[in-house]
Amino acid sequence: MITNDRSTGPIVEWLQHLRNPGLLVDPKQFTIDCCQSEVNAITRIFNPNRTKIQFCVFHVTQAWNKHLASVSVPGNTPGENRSLRGEMMRYLQKIVYEEDKDQFLQMVTAFQLVYADQSKFMDYFTRNWCTEDKMKVWSRSFKDRQYSHMLTNNYIESWHNQLKTVFLGRVRNKRLDKLVFVLVNDVEYYLNQEFERVVQGNGAMSPFFKQQRLRELEAEEVDEEVRSDMITGPITLEYSGKCRYMVCSFVKGASVGYSIEVTEDNLIMSCTCYDFEKRRQPCKHMYLLKLHANFSLHFPSSTTPILHNATGQDISHNNSSETNTNSVVNRKKEIAKHCMDISSTLKYANSDLLRRSTL
Repeated sequence: MITNDRSTGPIVEWLQHLRNPGLLVDPKQFTIDCCQSEVNAITRIFNPNRTKIQFCVFHVTQAWNKHLASVSVPGNTPGENRSLRGEMMRYLQKIVYEEDKDQFLQMVTAFQLVYADQSKFMDYFTRNWCTEDKMKVWSRSFKDRQYSHMLTNNYIESWHNQLKTVFLGRVRNKRLDKLVFVLVNDVEYYLNQEFERVVQGNGAMSPFFKQQRLRELEAEEVDEEVRSDMITGPITLEYSGKCRYMVCSFVKGASVGYSIEVTEDNLIMSCTCYDFEKRRQPCKHMYLLKLHANFSLHFPSSTTPILHNATGQDISHNNSSETNTNSVVNRKKEIAKHCMDISSTLKYANSDLLRRSTL
């Protein structure tokens, strides 16, 4: 969306456009700047019970830092006042990153008591940030565990920087028709090239696959005898056909264990560890069970899956050429479908951009 009007109206119109079925947009959460106009627009278009709003942590702390400029103690030197402001900001950063809700509320209360003499800042902080509705959008403790690591909108900030640097060359020409021309002719071409690259499987391993490989390597480093001692089960769950295994922590001497759910088709579905709860992707405990029991791993459809067979190998490395061919084809089909969804979204918006470029 390109606009010089930051009120609710243009944002509502843009969000209505996004809700069009042809664009395949069904957001679970928005991470935004600390902008009330955006909050009002999102809550007007999307159901608040299904679509959550989160303030970007960077912009939250930036807003606090601006108002911390008023913090001072009569008789203190400028250096001492700077030190006090830094101390308060570090305290606030601990608060915003706290994941336990009770601990978070205790820390907020303690902060208000410790720095109660800074009445101007405390009045601003209490009035603008300490209501229940406001806490829900900036505190990490109120977020679903699977989204709690998505704290900033810096990815889109990075994209804006690429657009200005790579495609616009940091030129000072701010004409709207030039921007639309670059989006239609240069940016869309680049995205189509990326689409072709992904479909053909060219290029370096993505960050997601790198992260998964690291977890797999951790599991592979465990000796077979130690692995057997770390895993107990299965425990059959009544009426569901599923079973559970218990896997010990990788930390030596730790008494913690994690429960892993396996379907009747021997598909490893989930783990109770923090890593899985946070990422919703296979963790090292699930990889360990895969090596131990020759089961397969489940990858949620939100990411492109790596398919594994019951021998603990990627299907793409199976000794059977027929299985290998089928798995590669299936994987490419899944990748292609995901990319085609993105492509259809771009094509849907392309006609609108072309129309605007001729205005």
